[in-house]
Amino acid sequence: MKKAVILFSLIGTIFFGCSEDSNNTNISAPSSFNNLIKDQMHTSDQENESVSHILSISKLIIGEDGGELLIDTAYINYLGRQIEVYGKLKIKKSAFQGSEYITMKLNPESATVNFSPELVFEKDVKLSITYTGIDLVALGYTTSGHYDFVYFGKGGIETTLNDESKVDMDKQKIKVKNAKLEHFSRYGWLK
Repeated sequence: MKKAVILFSLIGTIFFGCSEDSNNTNISAPSSFNNLIKDQMHTSDQENESVSHILSISKLIIGEDGGELLIDTAYINYLGRQIEVYGKLKIKKSAFQGSEYITMKLNPESATVNFSPELVFEKDVKLSITYTGIDLVALGYTTSGHYDFVYFGKGGIETTLNDESKVDMDKQKIKVKNAKLEHFSRYGWLK
């Protein structure tokens, strides 16, 4: 019980003491990391009690104006590995109707990205992501080279068009450049 009270106090301090709201952008970030965009950190109840960093940014985007979401940061994970994360979502003008708070959640530990709300786009939305320093072998990657960047949906898996999608085992890097997203949901690389 004592641990739960301490945990809730810590979470409250982080969320209430470290929230910023400027230019219609919501970023939850510890100030000591100079705007490190860290939305959630949780401990699983699995055997190894691993900690997963989910880096998140939300921004109000007016469909006819377009806009951009950007995360470019680094952190030390629960195993002491330095993880570098870059994610850029570029929404072209008139990509959708109306306005929406768009949320991009990058999870380098699973090499995935999630978006909300669910939207279908009328014009190109481009995504570039690079995760460096992650344990690619633990995620099932064994060789360097091209891997498909895909949408994981209820109806199956769809490959996205992109300029480049590859794994570099020597640098422990996985990346996609200018993936064309037609709708929002969960994306990642197909092993």
